[in-house]
Amino acid sequence: MHDLDQPLERNQTARGNLRSHHMDIALGLAEALTAIFLAAVIASLFAPPVTAPSMAMIGLLTGLVVLRRVLADVWFNRSEIAGQKGLARYRALLSRTVIERLPKEASGAIGTLAIEGAEPIAARLGRYPTLRALAIAQPLFVLAVMGYIHWPVALGILITTPLIPVLMMLIGMGAKSASQKQVEAITRLGAHYLDRVRGMETLWMLGGGRAVSQEIEDKAEQLRRSTMGVLKLAFLTSAVLEFFSALAIALLAVYIGLTLLNLIDPLFGLTLTPWDGLCLLILAPEFYNPIRRLMAAWHDASEAKSADDKVKSLLGSHPVTVARPSAPESNTSDAVSVLRLAHYSVGFDPKFPLIAPFDLAIAPGVPTVIFGASGSGKTQFLNSLLNGQSRLTGEVWFSGAPIDTLVDVRQSVSWMGQHQWFDEGTLWDAMTYGRRDHSAEICLEMLNRVGLATQLGEDPLARQLGPRGQGLSGGQLRRLGLARALIQQPTLLILDEPTAHLDADAAEQIAGLIQSLDVAMLLVTHDERFKQAGPCWMLANRKLEAM
Repeated sequence: MHDLDQPLERNQTARGNLRSHHMDIALGLAEALTAIFLAAVIASLFAPPVTAPSMAMIGLLTGLVVLRRVLADVWFNRSEIAGQKGLARYRALLSRTVIERLPKEASGAIGTLAIEGAEPIAARLGRYPTLRALAIAQPLFVLAVMGYIHWPVALGILITTPLIPVLMMLIGMGAKSASQKQVEAITRLGAHYLDRVRGMETLWMLGGGRAVSQEIEDKAEQLRRSTMGVLKLAFLTSAVLEFFSALAIALLAVYIGLTLLNLIDPLFGLTLTPWDGLCLLILAPEFYNPIRRLMAAWHDASEAKSADDKVKSLLGSHPVTVARPSAPESNTSDAVSVLRLAHYSVGFDPKFPLIAPFDLAIAPGVPTVIFGASGSGKTQFLNSLLNGQSRLTGEVWFSGAPIDTLVDVRQSVSWMGQHQWFDEGTLWDAMTYGRRDHSAEICLEMLNRVGLATQLGEDPLARQLGPRGQGLSGGQLRRLGLARALIQQPTLLILDEPTAHLDADAAEQIAGLIQSLDVAMLLVTHDERFKQAGPCWMLANRKLEAM
């Protein structure tokens, strides 16, 4: 099972993470002990009869205040750092899983969810586990001291405490629903916005720019309303907690005040001194402070859970896996095949496959061409080969060895799609994805191989490209993409519609260049120029058959 399929808390189970988490809890407990000593010192200074404080007591008071602040800041900052590291790991897993599974959802939805929607995960993996533990340990420390001073007061606070989690649970049901709606709104807006931005040029030419702008504003308004709904529940949760804590402290203050004024007798015949009363009044808010901090982080943790559930629903709970065969059947032609598919089918429903089961073998140095009209399933077939997406049945061998998908042999496979993407920079950077892990001599050799070096003049590798490869024609960009694919010296080259969107002359040149390559090739196209390139197959009516 993939790491992303595990619960969020799985990120806390590593030995280093647990050690850091336990250290944060220890620092939090030290803060609670410091608060208890601080209450005792304040009560000693200001409980009647009041005397002039000594410099030692003032120094002790100042030291305890500073120490408590330092301890609180240290464990909180450590938790924040742990949360940011956990968020970075989560985003890395998400990126890797997106590459492996290639979800069908819009990339804008995935991107928005990974950037904005996943931000609360830092709180769930960082401060929330620590606050959850301290919300139990710190109040117990304070309650034990209050019980030692005057146990009826501690018992009264303990009786009122169960009401808080009960009400939190009731409000939490609504908060969970609101968080899920907010995550849904964020992902929808991200997908909608990216889709409109991609087509903005066409929309403006058709006069629809203003309508689209208004549409995006309406979507943003819906997101604002859902966000305010979550904030309303957050304020309601805080209000409930503050009400019960204020009510308990007020009752405690009334009891202590009336007792010290001798208007009522202490409960159960116990004694209550001014020092006891002042110390109890100082410690009472300390009992509720850890719960307040937990509630502040609880809403972030709830949003993180909603975002994580949304991620799993977008990507699917498990990657597609297909049982590997033990060994290929004995067949001379299969033994020398670069890629062989046996009883391979593609689709989403086994009863109604997109492509019925078929067998296919790609020989070294020979292009294998698959023809098919738009919508026939060519893209789904390629996706199933690359990462297993929408693969129903079948066995795959690469150079005689069984594999799950071509991801297992990614170093031996190169891909060129019909949409070429090049960042700004030099042509050398474009060929090597900015890494320059191939020498200039090899890059020039590949440019010569695709017939592009002579078209670019002297020092072609230093030529600057603009955004999306601006500066080169469509045919030249296609040649550059082919050179980038060949520079890896692949065992298998996969081409998806290599002549799409080109004029007749450029398409003719690219087709001739591809057919001259001496490499095993899987070519998916509807261009009839490749009918004489090698073994041809036709994808139609949910079947892949030899022509």
